[in-house]
Amino acid sequence: MGISCSGVGACAGQRDKSSATGLASAKGANPAAGSPQPRQGFVKTCSIPDPVLFRHSLSQKPTRGPEKSECSAPDFGCIAIIQADFRKNPRNHLPYRPDFRQSAGMDRFDAYILNILQQNARTTAEAMSHQVGLSPDACRKRMARLRSSGIIKAEIAVLDPASVGRGLTLIVEVSLQNERKADLDRFKTAMRAAPEVMQCYYVTGNADFILILSARDMADFEAFTRRHFFAEDNVVRFRTSAVMDRVKTSLAVPVIAD
Repeated sequence: MGISCSGVGACAGQRDKSSATGLASAKGANPAAGSPQPRQGFVKTCSIPDPVLFRHSLSQKPTRGPEKSECSAPDFGCIAIIQADFRKNPRNHLPYRPDFRQSAGMDRFDAYILNILQQNARTTAEAMSHQVGLSPDACRKRMARLRSSGIIKAEIAVLDPASVGRGLTLIVEVSLQNERKADLDRFKTAMRAAPEVMQCYYVTGNADFILILSARDMADFEAFTRRHFFAEDNVVRFRTSAVMDRVKTSLAVPVIAD
């Protein structure tokens, strides 16, 4: 979505004889009074597709290029009119992008902190300050903000399954007979309550659910299937894959600052 505006001056270097008069009227425009009306023969159109470039255009000359502006004339009349209308209706000039509000309050320091905490949630602010390049107090404030905003959902301990007697990991594809809301909710509630279920995903494709289970042995897993699969009439089939090697297990999400 681009930002279109009309201002004083000719586009692409085509000017009228009285462009100086039009430029003076644009520079004297009062933003509070609204956008000044361009004089006849002095129409200039700018297309600024990105809010960041739009902010830059308020203080720099528009230059030719597909990523910046279609205008090459060194005229600030167009910029004055954009600025006046932007102050009145800023939302008209900021197109909706799903990632815009998510990344608006996050910079590269937040990305560094999140990546460090995903590797070790016990990292102190003092140790983090040396890696990030901020003071310990600034790191504490940023971590508190990331927790309160809900970006950091939980800080948990990751156990070694074999050390606690649950060295068997299984991946199970479950297909249901009916996918009515009541049937789906009942199965989801049962999987959330089952301590053997480490992860449960409602997915597209051949199966309806993908489960990642932890069990002591195959007998333990068979008891689980009797309780949750064979006793449930709506489960039409399930397919199990036993994990031979835990090559990589992680819930870390790569965070890259814009």
